[in-house]
Amino acid sequence: VTYRGHVGSSTQLAQDAAKHSTAAADMAFVASAMCNNAEVFYDEAAAQWGSLGDATEVALAIAAQKAGVRKADVAGPLELLAENAFDSDRKRMSVVFAAGDGAAAAGKRCVVTFAKGAPEEILSVCTHQLAGAGGFLRQGHAAETAADAARSLERDAVPLTPALTQAAGAACEQMAARGLRVLGMAAKVSYLDADAPTTAEALGLAWAESQLVFAGLVGLIDPPRTGIVESVQRCHDAGIKVIMITGDHIGTASAIAASIGIVRADRASTQRAISGAELDLLSDEATALLDPFPSVFARVSPENKIKIVRALQQGGHIV
Repeated sequence: VTYRGHVGSSTQLAQDAAKHSTAAADMAFVASAMCNNAEVFYDEAAAQWGSLGDATEVALAIAAQKAGVRKADVAGPLELLAENAFDSDRKRMSVVFAAGDGAAAAGKRCVVTFAKGAPEEILSVCTHQLAGAGGFLRQGHAAETAADAARSLERDAVPLTPALTQAAGAACEQMAARGLRVLGMAAKVSYLDADAPTTAEALGLAWAESQLVFAGLVGLIDPPRTGIVESVQRCHDAGIKVIMITGDHIGTASAIAASIGIVRADRASTQRAISGAELDLLSDEATALLDPFPSVFARVSPENKIKIVRALQQGGHIV
């Protein structure tokens, strides 16, 4: 299901979300809202919707709100314990919340973790997957969403088998081939001793981003800017090679590069794409000797970017 526009046009999405509701889909919406620092708001003075934050997070927040999940409502009974920001090395973000009183047995504390990131990186830290047929979101019960999510994580999680991992990977490839930016969503519920430390250090990367329950994939469209096709064509006409360097999945990057003319069916020299992981295996000299030199570099790290520039300069190119 594709959700477009701002929150004001939410009726159809809410109907679709209810119609296709599963535990995994509901958890993906909740993770989209909670593992998110963007704000979406209605500006009364301007009589229009506005937003603050990263464009990807804004899109996730809008989709979640249209499905009936607003971070402000859900977070009411929760306490944020830790946030592990996204970085280009692990390609993940995670947040850890403590549920309110009554969410756990005496002497225990209920802690819920949500994570998002590159699908392959999220899957690498998951041990289970949500498989419940029925969803848990209930309209008009936003304050209970976190508790409902915790119960679903306990009730509906099944071991993440190689077959399920392969199916998720295949679905990601299909979405990426359509030019979608794909993110993986995951969560987990933990019951800690009431006196256990809950500092940001104690709930850091090693704890928060392990033994997660995979919820699913979210695809976003990032439309090319107006005029980009014409700009790329002018560069080609002038003999300038245009190279795309991105953190996106290689399938997403290749599809978008083809749509704007960086990759062209009539020019074999433009049709090579490689990932940052492949680039890591090459020396600077081997990178410079790539023929044809790739037009698309995907899932790159800052170190990869430096290697690409060095390779081009070593080949006598002006970058």
